[in-house]
Amino acid sequence: MSIVVAFATAACTGKSGSGGAQENPPGTLASGAPTSSAPGTSGPAGKGSSGASGPSSGSSINKSLPVAAGRVMDRAHAAQAATYTATYRVRQPDGTKATSRLAQRPPKFGFEIVQGRQRKLIVFDGKVMHGCLWSGGRWRCATEFEDPTGISSAFPTAVMQYIDSLVQVAGHEFKVGTTRRTVMGAQVDCATFTATMENPPPAQVLCVRKDGVLASASTSDRQVVELTGFKPSVAAGDLVPPA
Repeated sequence: MSIVVAFATAACTGKSGSGGAQENPPGTLASGAPTSSAPGTSGPAGKGSSGASGPSSGSSINKSLPVAAGRVMDRAHAAQAATYTATYRVRQPDGTKATSRLAQRPPKFGFEIVQGRQRKLIVFDGKVMHGCLWSGGRWRCATEFEDPTGISSAFPTAVMQYIDSLVQVAGHEFKVGTTRRTVMGAQVDCATFTATMENPPPAQVLCVRKDGVLASASTSDRQVVELTGFKPSVAAGDLVPPA
């Protein structure tokens, strides 16, 4: 059963040194969302199916990071422990469009993505990870699943783990700055990462709301995730697998 959600990629786990960002081509938003076969892989609140801790606020911050950019990252990490429901629009580098929805009340979460007529859902109920496909007018779920397609880049924790890998080599492979953008009619703070090479590709950008929730992210290959809806609550039904 293949579910378009969540693939942990070792090249993008935010490890220190020259790992993550070098092993992924600049602009590649690797995953980092949980899988049924990867115990301890971090979910939205930094928890995986085994309860192992994921990135925490400040745990992966490069000390040479500019103060303003560091504040953006700190807020983003803090939001991993928040309770909320958010919807996003997604555009892949090839122009493919999708929408996604994340409901999280740590350690539980539900993440759904819709691409054309395809609907996929992943739910962590606090004990077990469930992957579901919409087929034949109903959800078909399993606890053994994988996803080789890469659309999991719409998963907010995947975005954070990728940006963390850039932070680790800030000042060496990437110049870091800050900017502001308007998302859903509000100004949001952004950290920018520009490759330190001749004729670099477009900067990679992470933008967060005041509460740290992901507002938008874009990569140098023009992959975009942007917030379209938010509420500071979660419906109980979003945190359990469909019957």
